[in-house]
Amino acid sequence: MTDSRARRFVARHGDLVQVEALAIEPQTLRDLYQSALDRYWDQSHYDEVVEATAERSRLVELADGLVDSRYDRPRGRGSGITGSG
Repeated sequence: MTDSRARRFVARHGDLVQVEALAIEPQTLRDLYQSALDRYWDQSHYDEVVEATAERSRLVELADGLVDSRYDRPRGRGSGITGSG
Protein backbone atom coordinates (compact mmCIF):
# COMPACT_ATOMS: atom_id res chain seq x y z
CA MET A 1 0.00 0.00 0.00
CA THR A 2 1.48 3.27 -1.09
CA ASP A 3 -1.40 5.57 -0.09
CA SER A 4 -1.40 6.56 3.59
CA ARG A 5 -5.19 6.80 3.47
CA ALA A 6 -5.35 3.11 2.53
CA ARG A 7 -3.48 2.14 5.69
CA ARG A 8 -5.92 4.13 7.84
CA PHE A 9 -8.87 2.63 5.96
CA VAL A 10 -7.62 -0.92 6.56
CA ALA A 11 -6.93 -0.14 10.23
CA ARG A 12 -10.47 1.16 10.63
CA HIS A 13 -12.45 -1.25 8.44
CA GLY A 14 -10.28 -4.36 8.14
CA ASP A 15 -10.14 -4.71 4.36
CA LEU A 16 -9.31 -2.62 1.36
CA VAL A 17 -12.04 -3.37 -1.18
CA GLN A 18 -12.76 -1.56 -4.39
CA VAL A 19 -15.83 -2.22 -6.53
CA GLU A 20 -16.90 -0.57 -9.75
CA ALA A 21 -20.39 0.86 -9.19
CA LEU A 22 -21.24 0.16 -12.82
CA ALA A 23 -20.67 -3.55 -12.15
CA ILE A 24 -23.52 -3.62 -9.62
CA GLU A 25 -27.09 -4.05 -10.79
CA PRO A 26 -29.11 -0.83 -10.22
CA GLN A 27 -31.60 -2.51 -7.83
CA THR A 28 -28.74 -4.06 -5.85
CA LEU A 29 -27.06 -0.66 -5.59
CA ARG A 30 -30.35 0.92 -4.42
CA ASP A 31 -30.75 -1.84 -1.84
CA LEU A 32 -27.20 -1.27 -0.55
CA TYR A 33 -27.81 2.45 -0.16
CA GLN A 34 -31.21 1.90 1.46
CA SER A 35 -29.76 -0.61 3.90
CA ALA A 36 -26.97 1.77 4.86
CA LEU A 37 -29.38 4.68 5.35
CA ASP A 38 -31.95 2.63 7.27
CA ARG A 39 -29.45 2.10 10.08
CA TYR A 40 -29.51 5.84 10.82
CA TRP A 41 -33.01 6.90 9.68
CA ASP A 42 -35.54 7.69 12.39
CA GLN A 43 -38.95 7.98 10.73
CA SER A 44 -40.69 9.28 13.85
CA HIS A 45 -38.13 12.09 14.22
CA TYR A 46 -38.50 12.93 10.53
CA ASP A 47 -42.29 13.09 10.93
CA GLU A 48 -41.90 15.41 13.95
CA VAL A 49 -39.64 17.76 11.97
CA VAL A 50 -42.05 17.81 9.02
CA GLU A 51 -44.98 18.62 11.35
CA ALA A 52 -43.00 21.32 13.19
CA THR A 53 -42.02 22.90 9.86
CA ALA A 54 -45.64 22.88 8.67
CA GLU A 55 -46.79 24.40 11.98
CA ARG A 56 -44.13 27.11 11.74
CA SER A 57 -45.28 27.95 8.21
CA ARG A 58 -48.90 28.19 9.41
CA LEU A 59 -47.84 30.53 12.24
CA VAL A 60 -45.85 32.74 9.87
CA GLU A 61 -48.87 32.98 7.55
CA LEU A 62 -51.11 33.84 10.50
CA ALA A 63 -48.68 36.50 11.72
CA ASP A 64 -48.42 37.95 8.22
CA GLY A 65 -52.21 38.21 8.08
CA LEU A 66 -52.39 39.93 11.46
CA VAL A 67 -49.75 42.49 10.55
CA ASP A 68 -51.30 43.06 7.11
CA SER A 69 -54.75 43.70 8.57
CA ARG A 70 -53.40 45.93 11.32
CA TYR A 71 -51.66 48.19 8.82
CA ASP A 72 -54.40 47.84 6.19
CA ARG A 73 -52.09 46.18 3.69
CA PRO A 74 -53.03 43.57 1.13
CA ARG A 75 -52.57 40.06 2.52
CA GLY A 76 -49.55 38.00 1.57
CA ARG A 77 -45.83 37.75 1.98
CA GLY A 78 -43.71 40.84 2.28
CA SER A 79 -45.43 42.29 5.30
CA GLY A 80 -42.19 42.68 7.15
CA ILE A 81 -42.43 39.47 9.14
CA THR A 82 -39.99 36.93 7.86
CA GLY A 83 -39.68 33.24 8.45
CA SER A 84 -35.95 33.45 9.22
CA GLY A 85 -34.49 32.73 12.58
